[in-house]
Amino acid sequence: FGFTNFRVLPLTWVYFKAAEQDDAVKLDWKLETQDNIKEFSVEFSTDGRTFSEIIQVPVNRSNEYSALHVYAPAGVNYYRIKAISTDGAVSYSPVKKINLAGSRKNITVFPNPASGYVKVILPAQSAGKPVTVSLLTIDGKIIMVQKTAYAEKEEMLNVSGLSNGKYIIRVDFEKGFNSKTLNVIH
Repeated sequence: FGFTNFRVLPLTWVYFKAAEQDDAVKLDWKLETQDNIKEFSVEFSTDGRTFSEIIQVPVNRSNEYSALHVYAPAGVNYYRIKAISTDGAVSYSPVKKINLAGSRKNITVFPNPASGYVKVILPAQSAGKPVTVSLLTIDGKIIMVQKTAYAEKEEMLNVSGLSNGKYIIRVDFEKGFNSKTLNVIH
């Protein structure tokens, strides 16, 4: 057996909050002290078990921090903050759960997980109207954009060239948007 040297960083989290803000999720946190902290990693999950880094936040002098998850998918999302010290020790915040159901137009992504083509099924009220379908990495980098002047009931995306992992499909309507997490497995 091989064991990894893993040390826990002793921190006191004064607060950690997650709230919907203008179609995004705003995360705020504060530490009692932050001696030897090098950086923070904001982590996101749709299942509460498998987390991915979405934002790195450098240390400041105030002990108070904010981050914005701009392309948060609709539905239940989980967030945690990972504090990393200068010597590699870590501490995790409590996990926060937020539901972004709101007034967003519902979309369906099928199949999910996918390996070739994926259908993005649009709401009936978007038919014949302009729609933009974007494919993004989990940290918000745009991979592909498909603009349609007159949307059909569904749009197709080819994901066969993507690496295994989690992605975000975002659909922008005339008014508002929605997004879903897509798992690509080959």
